[in-house]
Amino acid sequence: MQPYNDDIWIIKTDENGALEWDYTYDSNPQFSFDIAFSIIETQDGNYLALGFAYALPGSCLINLAQDGSLNWIETIRWKEGKDIKQKDNGNFIIAGASASEGNNVVWVSELDSNGKMIWDKNYKGQIANGIDICHDGGYVMVANYYKTPENCDIYVMKLNDTGELLAEGYFGGSDTEWGHSIKEVSPGIYIVGGTTFSYGRGLGDIYLLKVRDKSVVTANGIFNVKDLYQNLKMLGISNDKIIMPKKQQSIHPKIKQLREQSREDKYINLLREGLITKEDFMKLVVTNDQHITGYE
Repeated sequence: MQPYNDDIWIIKTDENGALEWDYTYDSNPQFSFDIAFSIIETQDGNYLALGFAYALPGSCLINLAQDGSLNWIETIRWKEGKDIKQKDNGNFIIAGASASEGNNVVWVSELDSNGKMIWDKNYKGQIANGIDICHDGGYVMVANYYKTPENCDIYVMKLNDTGELLAEGYFGGSDTEWGHSIKEVSPGIYIVGGTTFSYGRGLGDIYLLKVRDKSVVTANGIFNVKDLYQNLKMLGISNDKIIMPKKQQSIHPKIKQLREQSREDKYINLLREGLITKEDFMKLVVTNDQHITGYE
């Protein structure tokens, strides 16, 4: 019987897709399952790949020169890094999961330019899949947070430059949502990419959210500002109509009953059930710096 052995495979192609070089990493020739999750070009023109080696078990960082030759490899046992970015000072920030008493928790670590750990911290949640460096030098991170074994929310965290948690928000419906990636598109505004089983067809559709840092934490601990780009697209509503003019307009009585709930999923359900029109729906979904609300 052949041993179960999958290797990390890194390739570089030219602009036409022709192979220039490749590199493989095998943590254990006898038995291993190695997988790469992320790769970046470093400030010195080299490449840094982040992966997981089940034979360790733990994360592995593979630094390659421009010609594909190996510079160095660092491993971090009992950690599973999923995303990595390089800071202006040459250090790296890595996000993923840490094994803690048999269960995974969200994990973040800063590494020096040679992959050596400077600090690391754990947070609630199961695993972080994406991290970005913000304009203020802090970080924004997207993770998965299981409320129950069958129900998961997208969990967004804002950290300062030493990993202190500044704010957090949860996004989810009646079923499961997963957060995969996050990007600061302008100061204090983040785009999150994920998967939803609560909205759309309920079959694992692409889920995009836009969150605004100015309303980070409300009384119930949720980011209130979010634009459901993918859901609106599936409903036939163009993205350029998400932010509506703030002026006096009439509201359908059904919307008035739900105004205080401020959850777009309820409004989408009303639209699907034919209880409100698309015009009424768009009158309700108004984005400002503090919350999503209906017209007065």
